[in-house]
Order: sequence, then structure tokens, then C-alpha cells
Amino acid sequence: DVSENLRLVGIRKQNAQRDIDHLPSVGANGPIRRVSVGDWKRRLDGQRKFLIEDQEVGIRQDFRNVLTDSFVDDLRRVVAAAGSVFGGQPPFDEYVFLALFAGSGRGGLEHASSSTLLAPRTTFRPDSAYEDFLSLVAHEYLHVWNVKRMRPAEFWSFDYERENHTELLWVAEGFTAYYDDLCVRRAGLLGARRYLDVLGRHVRNMLAMPGRFAQTLSEASYDAWIRFYRPDENTRNSTQNYYSNGALAAFVLDSEIRRATGGARCLDDAVRALWASTFEQGRG
Repeated sequence: DVSENLRLVGIRKQNAQRDIDHLPSVGANGPIRRVSVGDWKRRLDGQRKFLIEDQEVGIRQDFRNVLTDSFVDDLRRVVAAAGSVFGGQPPFDEYVFLALFAGSGRGGLEHASSSTLLAPRTTFRPDSAYEDFLSLVAHEYLHVWNVKRMRPAEFWSFDYERENHTELLWVAEGFTAYYDDLCVRRAGLLGARRYLDVLGRHVRNMLAMPGRFAQTLSEASYDAWIRFYRPDENTRNSTQNYYSNGALAAFVLDSEIRRATGGARCLDDAVRALWASTFEQGRG
């Protein structure tokens, strides 16, 4: 079978495509992967979220039988927690997680109505590895709102011929990096001590990079193509990580909003207002 992600997520009318970002045949806004799709397909929330796992994951059958129900339930809870950040109905008809479990590697790539997740086959043990995977799920799913729809004005129309620069990757990726672990915590799948350990890791990473004194988060965002993606022996001294440090900036903003309003408001309210004033107004 040819698993064409965009076809599965409900983009079915060829003549309805607006631009190259939405053409299934090009795959600019969704992965196309030729696989033998397995029989483990589970819906997470009625007709709105759909999970696919192909047979190449390498999970033993006996382990899969134990894993399936609890895994899907955990994903359901993480998806609900992530969706509640922005509130309202999700801006899609169906959503696909294409989960790829391999010998090594970890990461994800977001699309408008889907995401590709890469994790080691051992990601379900120990608990810390599984929690990291759930954070990855939350991170890519949050990009449905933050990045794929609500995004910097420079990204409103992508230029596929050259690098696209913006000073706001610390919001696009950093805020998402803050919320991913927080959503797993809100879903009841990450303990308080473990969550504080994650925040502590961000702080340690920040303190280990004196480059934060030489470059702002906005500058680090703009220079991502020539610095973040091209690290050298002087990277720690000349730049900072807009993912990790952006997450800390979001944490500080969240804490300050809660302090200033006596707990009546939080960063969720700010990003919902940003969503309403940008994407819902048809602009970046």
C-alpha cells in the first residue's frame, strides 16, 4: 500500500488546493511514505484524531498486546491537554500521527493535519523515555496551532527556493517546547518531581551556554540557518538555543502573568489572544 498522509487526513478535493503547501502530490505539507500499513489503527477522539502505526516499528507482538490500550489512552489524554491550550475545536477534520520506531534517533516534523514521529524502539521503557516520547507527541501536535497556522509574518507564504528567516522562532519553537512537557504534566502522565527535573534541564542547558550574553533570542532565531543548524566549536560561546531558552522565556512569562493576575490568567490566555489577532484575522 502507499500510505499518503494528506489523503488520509481528509484533503480529498484536488481542485481545492490553494498552493504548493497543500498539494498532496507534492507533499509539502504532509509526508508520503510507501509502507505496508499494519492493522493497528486506533481513533483517539471520535472522528477527529487518527493514529497509524506501520508494521516496521519492530515492537514484539506480545508487547504490543499489552501496550495498545494504555498507549492510545495516554495519547488521547495528551492530545486533549494540548488542544485545551488554544481552546475551541481543532482546526482540522482528521489528524494523523505517523509513528516510526527505529534503532536510534528521535525527532518529529509537523504538518497542517499530521506529524511524523521518530523514536527508538526502546522508547516505551524506562518511564523517562516514554515520557519524552509523549512530550514529542504533544510538541508536534501543538504545532497544529503554533507554526502551521499561527506563525510569523515572514512564514505566511513560504519561499521554497531559499532560507526563510524570522526573529520569532523562540516563540514558534520555544513556546511549543515549554508547553509540550507541561501538557504531559496536565494530562497526569508526568509527575511533579519529574516535571521540575525537565525545567531544571532547560536551566542547566542555558547556564552551560555563555553565548546567551552575546546573542538575544530574536537574533538566535534569525541566525538559525547559519548557526543553530551549523554548529561549530564556538557555538556555545556565540549563540543560544531558541528551543530550550525560548521554553524558559515562556515559563517566565507564564509565571509573571499568573503573579500579576493572582492566578486568574496564564500564558494560555495570551496565546489564545495572539491566535485570535493573527491567524483568525488571516495574517501572520
